Amino acid sequence: MREAYFDLDSELRRAARRDSSAVVITVSEQPVQLEIFPEVRHVEAVDPRQAIGPGTRVSALYRVRYGDGRQVHQVYHDRHGWYCAEHGPRCAAVSDAAGVANAR
Repeated sequence: MREAYFDLDSELRRAARRDSSAVVITVSEQPVQLEIFPEVRHVEAVDPRQAIGPGTRVSALYRVRYGDGRQVHQVYHDRHGWYCAEHGPRCAAVSDAAGVANAR
């Protein structure tokens, strides 16, 4: 009994014989893990004038919490862009808060 498997080299050779134009198959080097039950995100909009003060230049302020965790990410949007107060602009909470802001 033969086992089914995918051999990229043989598939490329077969495709090249069938068609003279190049066939491009993109293979990702990094594996992607799909979450069946993604972690619950709690994104709360906060009025920056009440939280920081009336003279603030922050245009948006969000508190982001994941699951039942205690850590709260404070995500700001100002003239410098989006960033997490503790982790900077590459924090996952930044994209979650920006997604909620764009949905409004």
